[in-house]
Amino acid sequence: MESRNLQILLVDDDEDQFQIVRKYLKRAQSATYEITWAETCGKALEAISALEFDLCLLDYQLGERTGLELLEDMRGRGFDAPVILLTGRASFQLDIDAMARGVSDFLDKGALTPVLLERSLRYTIENHRIRAELEQVNKKLESSLREIEEDQEAARRIQQQLMPKERLRLDGFTFSYFLNTSARLSGDFVDYFRIDEKHLGVYIADVSGHGVSSAMVTVLLKSTITRLLRQHRLKEDDTILHPDRVLAVLNESILQEDLDKYLTMFYIVVLEEDSRITFSNGGHFPHPILLDQDGARFLDEKNLPVGLFPHAVYSASTLEVPADFAVALFSDGVFEVLEQENLQKKEAHLLAQLNGMDITLESLVERLGLNANDTPIDDVTVLLMKRES
Repeated sequence: MESRNLQILLVDDDEDQFQIVRKYLKRAQSATYEITWAETCGKALEAISALEFDLCLLDYQLGERTGLELLEDMRGRGFDAPVILLTGRASFQLDIDAMARGVSDFLDKGALTPVLLERSLRYTIENHRIRAELEQVNKKLESSLREIEEDQEAARRIQQQLMPKERLRLDGFTFSYFLNTSARLSGDFVDYFRIDEKHLGVYIADVSGHGVSSAMVTVLLKSTITRLLRQHRLKEDDTILHPDRVLAVLNESILQEDLDKYLTMFYIVVLEEDSRITFSNGGHFPHPILLDQDGARFLDEKNLPVGLFPHAVYSASTLEVPADFAVALFSDGVFEVLEQENLQKKEAHLLAQLNGMDITLESLVERLGLNANDTPIDDVTVLLMKRES
């Protein structure tokens, strides 16, 4: 969070509540908060006209008006800071109504504590900042696409900048991928990265559909993973180490953006010291293939797709791996290329192509008959992670 003083507007007609909030914020350790109190709707409107605020704490009941009614007036005057609603009359329906009006969080005055208040402020301001960054990225992407409507190749290059290097070595691991798109803008996305000194992360994702809207979901995906990485490195949150929790965060983010899109995703966290991998599958098919000295087998982990069902629950599995192993991940576009007559035979053929630790991305692509010069029916992606001692 920023080191500057954060400006908070409290709109509440109860001076006792103002004193409580001010006392709680003085105890905050993550930032310095300066609070401006407006005890009436009129003074709140005057305050937002005269000053810039990072967040507004808004009481629900303000005399004859409600805080949600005042919020509409504030938004109409250009106030775009995040809002946390305070109330002593908590109810599920009020929570739903508040979120529908654009309220970022909802706090019950009766249950308010210094820790709860500070955490809510910290995460609300951070999430607002991330959302603003994402909106800027999306605006830049949309602007670029409008300017190059007759030449989407430039837009494809923009998206490629979000992708990792085609080949990357991290300690004893080699990561590489092959991507052949069916359109200028791909719905397939991959990434691999160091999380910290002990962990590596790798994932493959396939967004429903193609074109600009699907590409925007890949921007959201990349932005969310980057945010989780930053929070982990700041020791604020370790979600990035837990694949099931990462999928849950992405599920809610995509649903909140209301893009009418979803994705499938397989995310793996590698714990180098203990030679373990933890993974979660968000509806992705085909399942990745694990290759070691005992042969090749599918990592059969199943969960719901990401961004399709509210409150979806995801599970994760952990597996010990030998010193030498490889994991191959595919998008479902691979099945469109394979010539076997049914899905079962295509899976068997896919498994048979990983028949030795001498496998490379190039040899795997060749065995599968993938050709970067052909335009496939669907995006075709192959990602290979390999460790050799």
